Amino acid sequence: MKKQIIWIFLLLGLTFAACEDNKEQYLDQYSTITYFRNSGVDELTLYKTGVDTDYSIIVNKAGSNLNTATSVNMLVMNEIELNYYNNRNFTNYEILPTDCYQINGETALNFEPGETSKKVGVVFKTNTIDELMTAHPNQEYVLPLQLVESADSINSQKKMLLIQPKVLIPTISFRKKGMEEIVYGGDGTDVFTYSYIVGMSLKNQWTFDCTIDIDEEALEAYNEKNGTDYELLSKDVYEMPTTLTFVPGANDIRLDVQIDYSKLICGTYALPFKLVSVSNSNFVVDETPCFLGIIYKAPRIDLTVDMLYCNRPQAGYEGELGRMLDSDIKTYFHSSYATADRIFDHYLQINLKEPVRAFQYSFTTRDSSNLGNPTGTVVKVSEDGVNFIEVAHITQGLPTEKATEYLSPILRSDTPVKYIRLENDGALGGRPYFVFSEFSFYGK
Repeated sequence: MKKQIIWIFLLLGLTFAACEDNKEQYLDQYSTITYFRNSGVDELTLYKTGVDTDYSIIVNKAGSNLNTATSVNMLVMNEIELNYYNNRNFTNYEILPTDCYQINGETALNFEPGETSKKVGVVFKTNTIDELMTAHPNQEYVLPLQLVESADSINSQKKMLLIQPKVLIPTISFRKKGMEEIVYGGDGTDVFTYSYIVGMSLKNQWTFDCTIDIDEEALEAYNEKNGTDYELLSKDVYEMPTTLTFVPGANDIRLDVQIDYSKLICGTYALPFKLVSVSNSNFVVDETPCFLGIIYKAPRIDLTVDMLYCNRPQAGYEGELGRMLDSDIKTYFHSSYATADRIFDHYLQINLKEPVRAFQYSFTTRDSSNLGNPTGTVVKVSEDGVNFIEVAHITQGLPTEKATEYLSPILRSDTPVKYIRLENDGALGGRPYFVFSEFSFYGK
């Protein structure tokens, strides 16, 4: 028996060697050569939709004279031939059973003069293949094709095509996932619409609905993972459909989310949403959430010197408050460094002409030294300029370098306030003074 197997492989080796004799290198002016356009292993995705999948095999004719007629046969490899291929290529393919596909058209291909390609259709029976692969999950199946018996020559490198089907359940998903941050600066436009695309990776032939829902738990998990503090956008601020309808021919559909900023105060918000169901049982949905992040920055308030106050300014030109408003980081305001004690009671106060409920401030450190850069700031607010309450104690993210800009988080007050006090609670160098080269304020 072993001798018979050895003789079979020897004969096959001679057969393949005869086909690989590099005949195409010696073509005369009348010769032609045929080959598979997509030779080698071609992975084919079959979507489990209840519909079979069409595949087109393309065989090309080339050569020095395309006006020459030729012919070639396309055959399915037998088990011995595929085993020989497996041994040479270290693969373990099995032949796809005949009930899993249907070849439409002639496999004896006759090329007329001037004809450069032939197309052969194959129908893959998706459900049958899926059942086969479910029963044999560790086996790799292929439809192994080869070109043989040409009237002229066959390209030895492109004479085999192994179509390897893989069955997938089609998925409906957002084309773009994750967090998308939108920065809004209160520019006077109240309503904006943001669009997301929901789609699939195959040609749609059906009518069905997808359902969308808000995922509050996803936002909580996102905040915890990323160290953020997005607040859930309230229902009265946005409009978003909860159902999208696909129709035949539409692979993508748009989801529009409308945000009414007139119903928001400055802050950091997010709308977490995801696909939760589909009415077509042949599809599944990708439940990965999307996040529309809204960073609502307060509009800038133009400060004047009379709106600023420091309880301990440095004597002389360094204590001039206007040096923080001159757009020149080489000039700076310095609170008193002549104080002998180490009591951190220096503060900068902003006296607004109109009240705000949400605000931010920014400053730039001086470019000549980092001494006096705040390492802690207590933020207090007041309605009357007399009674102050603390709304924040900032110790993280403050700049340690020279000529560096800092933007505070968005801070809020439960009631409208006109007076904001920034108390210095620590500084590089250990002295109670602070130094700003520039200062800005934002509020609404």
